[in-house]
Amino acid sequence: PDLKVTNMTMTYRGMTGSNAMFDLTLRVEGDKDGNHIAMDMSGKIVVDPKTSMPIELAMQGTIKMTGTVTAEGTMKMTERRVP
Repeated sequence: PDLKVTNMTMTYRGMTGSNAMFDLTLRVEGDKDGNHIAMDMSGKIVVDPKTSMPIELAMQGTIKMTGTVTAEGTMKMTERRVP
């Protein structure tokens, strides 16, 4: 599906070493083949303030699909950029 971020909030929480840490919440939605998918996630992101590149991301939340197929559950996502 063509997923789009429909809402996002980043709240600055200070520095961790030379990187900036933020709380992050987002809602992602999309439609495909008669189904609507919505994900609500929250967590933390660490960003290099010199490049604006994410260094670490840890989020979890819910996913729900309605329409032709109905499903719901939870998901967890972690990412770490290796230079």
